[in-house]
Amino acid sequence: MLKIVVLQIQLIQSVSCFYFNNFFADTNLHAVIEDVLTAGSETTSTTLNWTILYLTANPNVQEKLYQEIISVLGTTESPKLSDRSK
Repeated sequence: MLKIVVLQIQLIQSVSCFYFNNFFADTNLHAVIEDVLTAGSETTSTTLNWTILYLTANPNVQEKLYQEIISVLGTTESPKLSDRSK
């Protein structure tokens, strides 16, 4: 993915060198890319943290979730993408 971003940056530089050099410095581009990548991982991390906190505070919900996982997967299978339809 990073190679694609670099190629797009090079394309922008070659096509519109005037705009890129005068209004959008490399440091700005690095900051924007970092923000986009960080935002995605931060959202996932926060969602998982809140889910774990909720399950910890609500043992009855945690038990229901556990029972559903066991009824769908059993005790020997690992979850697979194909299990989503179950």
